[in-house]
Amino acid sequence: MENSFNYAEWKKRILALRQRHTRREDLEFCELVECVDRINDIDIIRTLLETFTPKCETSVQQTVVRILGSFDILLYYQAYLEALPRFVFENSGWDIELGSYPERSPTGVEIGLIAKMVNNLPLEIKNMYLNVLKNDDFYSDHSWSESLIRAIEG
Repeated sequence: MENSFNYAEWKKRILALRQRHTRREDLEFCELVECVDRINDIDIIRTLLETFTPKCETSVQQTVVRILGSFDILLYYQAYLEALPRFVFENSGWDIELGSYPERSPTGVEIGLIAKMVNNLPLEIKNMYLNVLKNDDFYSDHSWSESLIRAIEG
């Protein structure tokens, strides 16, 4: 991470703003999200994923989705797969919405690496992600999901 960036303070403030009530809080939240653009660190990705709650404002969270697309695709999937059980438990729809890297489809090599990552997970989490990939809406919107399903299921 950059020397001038204080991760602990940033995390404390951004997580305090998960439940925003004013436009000023929305703006402060977006500024905090923007300040981590291109700081390629899994802890930042994990923290950004923590900001997705069942009651969060979708339009403001689009800033988070855009910034998530600036991180390494494999770090993104690692953090997403760690957060997946919470998303499923909360039944918020974020499991489906965030099941794909925000900026682009994975390459063939990346699909293989993501499949390896998924296959090293506990069976319950692996099945959660397979359910995301096989979700009708997700599957129809992401043509690469069929290749990833095949790679995971062998």
